[in-house]
Amino acid sequence: MNVSKVGTGIYHLLEWLMVLAWLNILWLSFTLLGLIIFGWAPATLSLLSILKEICQTKDLSLPKVKQFYHHYRQNFIVANGVGFILILGTIVLSYGLITLPFLPDTSFYFMFVFYLVMTSLFILIVIFIWPTLISCQTTFINYFKYALLIGLSNLHYGLLFVISLLVIHFLFSPFPGLVLFFSISLPCLILMHITIKVVCKIEDKASVIQ
Repeated sequence: MNVSKVGTGIYHLLEWLMVLAWLNILWLSFTLLGLIIFGWAPATLSLLSILKEICQTKDLSLPKVKQFYHHYRQNFIVANGVGFILILGTIVLSYGLITLPFLPDTSFYFMFVFYLVMTSLFILIVIFIWPTLISCQTTFINYFKYALLIGLSNLHYGLLFVISLLVIHFLFSPFPGLVLFFSISLPCLILMHITIKVVCKIEDKASVIQ
């Protein structure tokens, strides 16, 4: 009986690894299709959308290219809009980090604290904006508002995701070949599991209020 359970568990793990590897290849392919700059954001949203479907249906059959393309085309504009804003925010924060050492001592500490706060808020938005995009329909600006509110009310999940990224980086460092198959899909799977927990938490609070 125990041997059977172990065999089933290994088979289930291998199924997940195959799905994640295939999704990562699809992500890379569609990112290149969009010339990288126009492709990474809709490809990321497509990847998360399919992972959401897999988590809900428990169907581990390999996703079809047509299925990935459907989400890619459907979310192309809004995903790129979000992607460009995130890139712009990253550039602004990077510029701020470069200029910090040149500030006078009187303003350095204040600006350093301000920079840390803004960077933390930005990281929360980067983490939770993608689940927000696939979980609700609202205005473009509200996606960012909701992502920030969800992040602030679930700081522990945001921290858990960051720690997970560090662990993945540590594990993959000796095996760079794994980057081709799991560098994006595995973090997205972790993010999707976190999203499901957050959504359940919000629904539980809503039911209590009602």
